[in-house]
Amino acid sequence: MTVLSERVDTHIMFVSEHNSPNLWPATDSKLTPSHAILVTTPEMKARAESLERALRMTVPGVAIEYVDVPNGYDILMLADMLEALIRGLRDRGLRPLFNLTCGTKAMTLAAMTATETTKTPCLYLPIDSHEMIFVRELETMKLDCTMQLKPYVSLYGFAMREEPKSLPFSQELRDLAEELARTDSFREVYPAVNYLASEATEKLAVSLDAIGPTSAAFDALLDRFEGVQLLTINGRTVRFGNEAKRFFVNGGWLEDWAANAARRAFPGTKVVENARIDYIEGQNGKVDIKGMNNELDVVFWQNDRLVILECKTSNLSEKDRFDTVIYKLSALGKLFGKTVRPVIVSYLPLPDAALNRAKSLRIEVVAGKDVWRLEERLKGLLREKVRA
Repeated sequence: MTVLSERVDTHIMFVSEHNSPNLWPATDSKLTPSHAILVTTPEMKARAESLERALRMTVPGVAIEYVDVPNGYDILMLADMLEALIRGLRDRGLRPLFNLTCGTKAMTLAAMTATETTKTPCLYLPIDSHEMIFVRELETMKLDCTMQLKPYVSLYGFAMREEPKSLPFSQELRDLAEELARTDSFREVYPAVNYLASEATEKLAVSLDAIGPTSAAFDALLDRFEGVQLLTINGRTVRFGNEAKRFFVNGGWLEDWAANAARRAFPGTKVVENARIDYIEGQNGKVDIKGMNNELDVVFWQNDRLVILECKTSNLSEKDRFDTVIYKLSALGKLFGKTVRPVIVSYLPLPDAALNRAKSLRIEVVAGKDVWRLEERLKGLLREKVRA
């Protein structure tokens, strides 16, 4: 006889900094609750509100109640309170399941006492696992569920929205991006292209005099851009067709290339380009995001990972540029927990010092010629376990 011989309909959960173990079981059809009881301390009030938003996204119609505890470290008080909570739920005809994964050690010990006294099933879910442990019975059960991007981001106090694409990624542009990714001579001259495209911001026109003498590879690259009507060349003047086309040349193509590599690597996965994450008022976390660029080039959920690709055609060998990218990805890793897999996709190769620094911060890098193999690299990266 298993612990699920009688279906549970109410999840009791401790609110904490990282609430994904509270959300995962609620998304399994065998365990989907009609009621969720959020036990929270004053310090976790904002996190509780974020968890509520995520639950409402993933479990439509769920009834959510808050149980406030003044102190997360008073075991005797907590045990009495939790036992009374369980008995009260049963008096209402509800069948509770206690999730022990989050909260303080004192809260866990108190819950163990309360669930033992009331013979209430309780589970523990390791953060890097879909296999729940029913603690008292020492039974395990594999969760059958998938996480979605927006609820996961909501857990951490953010709302995510997709910004509309200003330039459709046509087959013609896909062919161009493929050619750029595999052509070393184009890679070598791309810093000059970035400079021109940056100088043309808003005004759209720029003189080739800004970069001095050009090479055959550079001229061939500009001719290629002109051939697909991204820009026109009139003597020494380069004019971009519009702002969207200027952005595409200035690196937007790499974002499209990376997104399509992810779609090819993981068919059926929702891959979002040009996503924006907005801080929700009241979510005072430990990481200061002021001044951080809150646009994500490419983001998707795969193999229990929130994968964030930061795509750059500019020269990241320049310390200030590399520091900006590293800071952003490090901050996102701290914000969204251990499931984040940040990846720098750099069209240009990076020096060993930059590669070593990224590795020390657990940021993956796909750079230079490896961009051509991005699909293969993503498959390899996401076969690995999340590093603790």
